[in-house]
Amino acid sequence: MKLKLDENGNVVVRDGKPVFVHEDGQEVPFDAPAAMAKISALNGEAKSHRLKSEELAARLKPFEGIEDLTEWRSRADKAMEMVENLKDKDLVEAGKVEEIKRGVEESWKAKLGETVKGFEKKLKEKDADLGAKDDHIRSLLVGNSFATSEFVREKTVLPPDIALATFGKHFEVREVGGELLAIGRTPNGEDIFSLKNPGELADPEEAIEILITRHYSQKDRIMKAGHSGSGAKGNQSSGDNRDLSGLPPIERLKACHEAGGQRR
Repeated sequence: MKLKLDENGNVVVRDGKPVFVHEDGQEVPFDAPAAMAKISALNGEAKSHRLKSEELAARLKPFEGIEDLTEWRSRADKAMEMVENLKDKDLVEAGKVEEIKRGVEESWKAKLGETVKGFEKKLKEKDADLGAKDDHIRSLLVGNSFATSEFVREKTVLPPDIALATFGKHFEVREVGGELLAIGRTPNGEDIFSLKNPGELADPEEAIEILITRHYSQKDRIMKAGHSGSGAKGNQSSGDNRDLSGLPPIERLKACHEAGGQRR
């Protein structure tokens, strides 16, 4: 799915919403409010699953260290069969009391082992479900940040989907103050803090700008003429003073990559 661009390389907007083109050619406006509502619903559902997983984990805690009880289960079955077929007097005379006690204990442990395995299976299923939901939430939050970014659209030559493919890996979804947020991180893995609000994490829009203008070595190749961003040096660099802003998006991206290879 890619953004629809006009002949000048600008994002096509319909009813105030950026238009995306699906693989089958269908054009669909991106409804950001609806996407955020969906994210909120998924967030609530994911929280409910997490609470259930924590409850299951707490109930399994006392059973840590118990190993496979298949052999015990077989021995327990034999012991129970013996109890059914012998009278109390015969048991005492035959010296089988201790054997029966062991059989009962082993039978209990076998049932306990089955219970533990059942809990472990449920935990794995919940973890897999949570992982899928977390991936979906991240895709919505981070993807929406790039799709609606004014900085990407107005100050760079990159289409939002290409910007997402290049820089989206530097964002992670994290719960802050009870809300899931897309948090930008530098290539070194450090959180990106706001320049406008010192001491606070940068919002996605500011994080995108800081990531590109302060941490991307080829930033001069993707900035439009006249825009430098947070610490960038404009749209030119040594060895090539071409103005790329008039080229179609694909040609601009190709020129950026070629220039980057020459500089290396």
